[in-house]
Amino acid sequence: MATHDQLSVIEETALAAISAAPDEAKLQELRVLYLGRKGEITGAMKFLKEVSADERREFGMRVNQAKEAVEAALAARAKALSEARYAD
Repeated sequence: MATHDQLSVIEETALAAISAAPDEAKLQELRVLYLGRKGEITGAMKFLKEVSADERREFGMRVNQAKEAVEAALAARAKALSEARYAD
């Protein structure tokens, strides 16, 4: 079960790992770990059906925010790695 606090920890951990990723292969590994079919954030989405109706909307929005933040970080890091590779 993922709570708001656990989701925040997952997001923070993902963002830190992404910013430290040394290459595209590691980025892909992190994408699968957090956004893949059995990923951490994907698992939180599956948890929505277990959340009470009162909390579902708020929790769903929070999960989507975390997912979007991780997707944006992955894209930004991929761009930075690509630019660094072509700058050399």
